[in-house]
Amino acid sequence: MFGIVYKFPSDQTRPVRLHHLLRGRDRSSILVPHVGEKITLAATLAQSLYTFHISEWLHKNINSRNVLFFTGLSNFRDIDLSRPYVVGFNHSREADVSAYTEGPEMSSEWEKYQKYQDPDYVKGSRYKKGYDYYSFGLLLLEIGTWERLSNIHDKHETEDSSQLRKRYLRICDNVILERMGPTYHQATKACLLFDSGLPLEKLDSAMEFRKNVVDRLATCHL
Repeated sequence: MFGIVYKFPSDQTRPVRLHHLLRGRDRSSILVPHVGEKITLAATLAQSLYTFHISEWLHKNINSRNVLFFTGLSNFRDIDLSRPYVVGFNHSREADVSAYTEGPEMSSEWEKYQKYQDPDYVKGSRYKKGYDYYSFGLLLLEIGTWERLSNIHDKHETEDSSQLRKRYLRICDNVILERMGPTYHQATKACLLFDSGLPLEKLDSAMEFRKNVVDRLATCHL
């Protein structure tokens, strides 16, 4: 077993999770960004995930708790959303049929992370890139609505993961389309419906993600 330790950015020493910035059920948002800032954040994260996947690695635990920002200020309203840091690589592994790590379901915090996992993975399927894309689609949903996923999930916790996927798609077709426009909507929906069916060792799913998500988000400008 080994670990990797990263130092904080030299001029910014206070970390804050994206999850903490989003509106919760019991409080308002700490930060209320405009649509252009949301698009920039989403596009930057999409490019980061694409780069990670073409290096043939899987993240396995994409969610708003694993997106960090750093600031030297006590006022979170001054955070630069164009400079996110992706963390949470505890369960990451190579995208190879022989590679193995304990998944997030083995973590004591599984209940917190399960809501971001693809329904097929929750049922026991071996992890693949498409499952990272589903999780990323839920992250796009959070960014677009600027609300925590738990605001939706906790109100419908009796529904299984497949039923929740349908609920998220309805929110995508209504709220996301209205607030973020058709291009962001298409990118989000592509992630929520992503299922390449390709062998794990193939790069084609990453190329499909680039075409349907990365390139689309790059064309969004406000």
